[in-house]
Amino acid sequence: MTDDRDRLRALLPSWEARPRAAAVAGELAGVPAVAIADLVLDDDEPFWRRESCAQALVGRVPAERATALVAHVCDNEVGYKVGRALVAALDVPGGPYSGTLRTRALERGNYYVAELLGARALLDAASSGDATALGLLAVMASSPWRHLRVSGEEAIDELIERRGLPALLAMLGTDSPEGLARTGTRPAERLLGLRLVWRAGGDIAPSLGDESALVSRRAYDLLIAGYGEDAPLLAMVEEGRPGFLWALPILHERGHGIRPMWKRLGSPRVEVPGVPPDMREAIVREYTPGQTGTDPLWLIEAALLDPPPSPDEARESQDERLRAACAALAGAGLDPQEPVPVGRHMHSGNGTYHVISTDAGTVWVSTLGPYVAVPDDARAASALRDAGFLRVDGELADTTFTGLAVYFFGSRDPLTVRDLVFYWQD
Repeated sequence: MTDDRDRLRALLPSWEARPRAAAVAGELAGVPAVAIADLVLDDDEPFWRRESCAQALVGRVPAERATALVAHVCDNEVGYKVGRALVAALDVPGGPYSGTLRTRALERGNYYVAELLGARALLDAASSGDATALGLLAVMASSPWRHLRVSGEEAIDELIERRGLPALLAMLGTDSPEGLARTGTRPAERLLGLRLVWRAGGDIAPSLGDESALVSRRAYDLLIAGYGEDAPLLAMVEEGRPGFLWALPILHERGHGIRPMWKRLGSPRVEVPGVPPDMREAIVREYTPGQTGTDPLWLIEAALLDPPPSPDEARESQDERLRAACAALAGAGLDPQEPVPVGRHMHSGNGTYHVISTDAGTVWVSTLGPYVAVPDDARAASALRDAGFLRVDGELADTTFTGLAVYFFGSRDPLTVRDLVFYWQD
């Protein structure tokens, strides 16, 4: 096995040599398929070598590695190029592994694999009655990435034109959009049902109670934008039916006083120990409503906050903090330079802090409040503390805002206080 791996590395020695992959295809054909598959499965190998080896598996996927290859592309964060090559090797029409790949991707709700399979190919398969292909189109339509979501939705709309809505629903085991929204096997299918109910002008409030945040959040987004009537939402809260927490911020947006309702529920909120109240409020203002996966309690908390300061007042407060920070650092003899917004400092993007270069290193001053990140320098730390700033470090900095999903370089998970107070996004 080691000799085979060494041979593969010699055939594909560097990124620069990668264009030679086609030229060495004949030599790759002489390497056992199992050895090629093992290299593809090895995340320690560079992606360009794994991609070329995955391409070499087309038509010769070894049966003893097929299950691992399917799991690898469906369950892991495989890079796009490796994933594309691997799907091409596994998803051969009429081949022995295509059905397994599609079923596994559907079970995992993997919109990434759905993208690699392709909306048009899935549409054609679904048009011939392939329910798995339709399920994967629904998965694609549930993606947080707009281009995938639109591709999936458009393909499903075309499928409805081709075969009719009753046929589509029958493929998913139901006879009505409401039934699909309520009892669909997978979240992506229930989300499709929600979309069909919404397009028909029906009541989508029950979807607020779906156990999947994918569905409940989409129902919230549609209702908070003004769709639907108030009565089902009020009844949901009054009766404590599933989804009532989502209903509260929607009712607030529609002019209902929700504080008495919230107090009757026991004033529930997400506990984040050790975070000062003013910092918590600033973070809630900045990041709600968050991404799919955000706990509705954060949305309720945001709805119950006092009105925010005007943009001019907020800007003046930020300017005052920057002046105070520079004055404190200058008083400590650290020669602070002009504060620079993080986007300019990083040459792209934007964020929630300014960078001040000093003789002790860089100091970060948050735009959310009197919060700073300070280099390991006693003079800077002492001067800023005396000027009324809170240093964000240690346990406080590492505290995660549970249940508040924030977009951050492709991820949509809760972030730490450090990443929220000093946020930068390219």
